Amino acid sequence: MAAFVGPTPLGVGGTRSCPAVAAYRRPLPLSPFSPAHPLQSQLPRPNHSVGRAVIHTMAAGGPPAPPPTDGEPPPSPPRPLTASELVAARLGRDPAAERRRQEAAAAIRDAALAKERTRDRTLAVIGPAIGAALYFLVAANPVSPLTILHQLDASSPTPEAVAASNRPTVMEFYADWCAACRDGAAGLSLLEARYAPDVNFVLVDAANEANAALVDKWGVDGIPRLVLLDRRGAVLTNFIGGVPKEILAEDIDAMLSGKPLPNLGLDMSSIMGGGDDDY
Repeated sequence: MAAFVGPTPLGVGGTRSCPAVAAYRRPLPLSPFSPAHPLQSQLPRPNHSVGRAVIHTMAAGGPPAPPPTDGEPPPSPPRPLTASELVAARLGRDPAAERRRQEAAAAIRDAALAKERTRDRTLAVIGPAIGAALYFLVAANPVSPLTILHQLDASSPTPEAVAASNRPTVMEFYADWCAACRDGAAGLSLLEARYAPDVNFVLVDAANEANAALVDKWGVDGIPRLVLLDRRGAVLTNFIGGVPKEILAEDIDAMLSGKPLPNLGLDMSSIMGGGDDDY
């Protein structure tokens, strides 16, 4: 009697070397869900991320997000409407048309700003060059002192205007050939620009025959002849020759404040035939 050895009742016939048992070992068919099954590569794999996105979107109360396609980024959310687009929508107009209008206006504004920046850059580059050119032009062609004297003469007030003005008066007798008159023309013009609202500036061409009577009346025997008169037309002092504008400015300030003149010239009242009533 044979002894029972091993877990199988087949005894010797159940050994690995038994051909009878090996004949009954057939390969089992593969399941379709097995990774080695040939159909497994053709079956679609479940997209768990889409399910999570849909659940998250539905939990947030919004419409489900469209699933992303393979190789393409997910679509961006729609742009929120601007305030003007919201107003257009409430009024029954197309927000897209309002958006296009805003974009057109922004394009026009950007073009204008770009034009201004280009102009500013151009001025910043050529501005110093233009300023230097004007400086050298003015330096090369200064205003003639005779032109200044003639302009002051042409703008001088009439005797009637001087008498009715109740203002101090600075009167100068000049001539075109007078070098001292030409030297003091620029300073006299500066003083006229500074004190013109409060002081009368009168220039008389002593070489002009039309002013001969006035020259005789004031006893002009040397030029430049400068006469300062108070508000009533009374002579305060006379200067013959050039007077620095700083000296003349001190006397003008004193006349305006009603104080005695700090700088006095000649007392020529004894040789003048008049001058208190008009010039």
